[in-house]
Formats: sequence, structure tokens, C-alpha cells
Amino acid sequence: MDPIRKALFIACIMGIISAVIDMLAPADKTKKQLRALMGMITLLAVVAPFGDKGLRLSLNDIDLDTDISVNTDIAEREMTEVFLDKAKQEYDEYFYNLLNNNDIRTGKVSTSLEMNSDNELELAGADIEIYDIGQREKAKQLVESEAGNISISIRQVENDGTYKETDTAALQQQE
Repeated sequence: MDPIRKALFIACIMGIISAVIDMLAPADKTKKQLRALMGMITLLAVVAPFGDKGLRLSLNDIDLDTDISVNTDIAEREMTEVFLDKAKQEYDEYFYNLLNNNDIRTGKVSTSLEMNSDNELELAGADIEIYDIGQREKAKQLVESEAGNISISIRQVENDGTYKETDTAALQQQE
């Protein structure tokens, strides 16, 4: 074990021993003397691993250039994914509540989000499942009024949990 690990291990063990002795020690001056004694023993025990070869800490062996840039790229991608996932959940919930609060019985809303070149969040589209095909236009207008001109796909949810596209069904209903 290298000296730093030994020192940390010893410090942890001494901390545990000190806590136990502190709980068991009687009050008054004896407790203060035991604390001082344990402090000195801990200090000596932590410094001892460095006494063999002397204390030499060097950063020359660590290559900081490539590792840090790769790790920041990975962290940035992961943070972007987490951010997009959370934002998608909130958009889905918002539009689901918006439609249901306007008496459009909604099965599911799934939005698609993108990050633009300025790292701004953009709503690209919405897939909506509704139960009543007659409310298709009302649902589309509500979503467009909130989100602007985005791609909106509306499907009708069947009783068995499946769905069918409402675009063709809406055209058939109009004829």
C-alpha cells in the first residue's frame, strides 16, 4: 500500500478507536487527557507511513491533458441527455394536462425535443393519443396555440389499448 493510502487507513482506524474511547472514558480531566493522548497517537500514526521514504508528492506522473478533456465531453453528453429527458417528461405532462383540462380525453402525449446550436431547447414535435376522433382538431389547435408550428401527430386510442392514425380516419369522417 502506498503511504497516502496507509495514512488514510490509519486515520480512519484511529478515528474509530478515539470515538470508542471517548464514549467509555469518565468525565472531567481524565477525558481531556485521553483526548489529547489519542490526538498525539493519531498524528504520529498518520505521519509514520511517510517516514520510511520521506514525503514525496509529485504530479509529474499524471497526464492531465487527455483524460480531463475526454471526461468533460462524456459528462457534457450525459448532462444533456439527463436535461432532455427531464424536459421531455415535463412537456409530456404539461400537454397531457392541457388536453385533459380542456375535456379532451387523452391516452398519452410524447414530445420530441432538440438542442439547437445555441444550446437552447426546442420543441420539435408531439405525438398525441386521444380517445375521441371528433376532438382531433380541437386537440391540434390547443397544442399549436401553446407550441407554435411544430409537427403534431394525433392517433386514436382504441378500447383494447391499441391505436390507429386519425389523419385517414378524420378524412373518412369528413366525407
